[in-house]
Amino acid sequence: MDQPAKMIILVVGGHPADAFDCAGGTLAHHAERGDWVTAAVLTHGARGHDIELIDDLREGRIEPTS
Repeated sequence: MDQPAKMIILVVGGHPADAFDCAGGTLAHHAERGDWVTAAVLTHGARGHDIELIDDLREGRIEPTS
């Protein structure tokens, strides 16, 4: 039986969880079979802005907008 051709796989996610939680098993499968697997993640995954915003709202430093 012929061996399938090697693949080049790129997964792109906005957040680390997008790439690895959603496609991690598939990526591992392909890496194990010798395919070239790359993940490009567009953010570092921190949630600083929304946490700061919630604190500012709770402590009255800003007013909610509609």
